Amino acid sequence: MKKIYEETAANQIPRSGGGGHMKKIIIVDYDQTFHPYIRILLERLGYIVMPAKKGIDVLKLVQFEQPDALILDIGKDTKDTIDGMIILQHIKKNGATSSIPVIIVHTDLTPEIVENCRNLGCAGNLTKPIRIEELYDTLEDVFSPRQTKRRYLRVTVNKKV
Repeated sequence: MKKIYEETAANQIPRSGGGGHMKKIIIVDYDQTFHPYIRILLERLGYIVMPAKKGIDVLKLVQFEQPDALILDIGKDTKDTIDGMIILQHIKKNGATSSIPVIIVHTDLTPEIVENCRNLGCAGNLTKPIRIEELYDTLEDVFSPRQTKRRYLRVTVNKKV
């Protein structure tokens, strides 16, 4: 049975910091079909989304933009010279970016990969294909950790149901 999500995104997890700005999330993934999908999910939850390709330029972008979070595919593109684990290491070693929460994404997250990423300081992990409930729960853990979790997810639906 499908759940009908009828309340607005304003009643969900906080998407603005103490300064009143919308939370910005950079998406780093070599699979360009993933970008529109994750963008739609995040924008429906009320976030500003910045897609990025992998590589050394991502490190500069993260340092310049100072996003509220980073969703990072830890896989490696055959054309790329730097994989996601290296990007994660650089972000966490740099004093200017080390406090940015990093959520790792991959199609095959083994317990060893998850443990390595946790040791490097990642804030969460998601397995592709991403389900909106998992994305929501992970973002809720990153941005507003609390003792109890919501039972139902509410998102804005612009069409009649």
